[in-house]
Amino acid sequence: MKNNTGRRLHECFLAIAAGRAAFSLNGRLYQPGDLGRVIGSEIGIQIERPDRPGGVLFDNMTALDNLCTSLIPKAGQHIIRKKIVSNILSEALRWFPKEMLLQPLSSWSYPERLRFSYYRWYLLNPRLLICFFPFAGQESTHHKMIIDLLVLCAQRGMAVWIISSGIDAICEKTDNEEFLRLLHYLNK
Repeated sequence: MKNNTGRRLHECFLAIAAGRAAFSLNGRLYQPGDLGRVIGSEIGIQIERPDRPGGVLFDNMTALDNLCTSLIPKAGQHIIRKKIVSNILSEALRWFPKEMLLQPLSSWSYPERLRFSYYRWYLLNPRLLICFFPFAGQESTHHKMIIDLLVLCAQRGMAVWIISSGIDAICEKTDNEEFLRLLHYLNK
């Protein structure tokens, strides 16, 4: 079987979860039992289709509830929930109309849901965002949106790890100079 990057990463995470390996993030060594605790907070995982089962979105909840479910625990106990929801809504209104934020995600179009899934990581601001094949199966019109959102995440201080094939073709089509400047290849 071909030993590709995606398979090696998957095997690495399985080894960590099984207690056979440790991992390091920003110089801090994590033990295998820590993986479940840091995924979603310090490590974000974006799959190519966030609307699939096991994706990062809750279809039957409103967009605002999706954001609050993720961000309220991160805020801590000392902040009043109503204030947090108000702050989340205020920030989200810069990206989406209020009527959309109050609708279940299942009523949104696919491009809107895709944009929302990356926006959610932008707000959560994990130290590392791992994107599994973000361009696979996407219409080429979505590539620019994904690239722009990944650059915004990187500008916010996130390390963004793109696991993808065909990245050269994506790079040839993009005019986002920041993306091209920040992109580094592994195992080229």
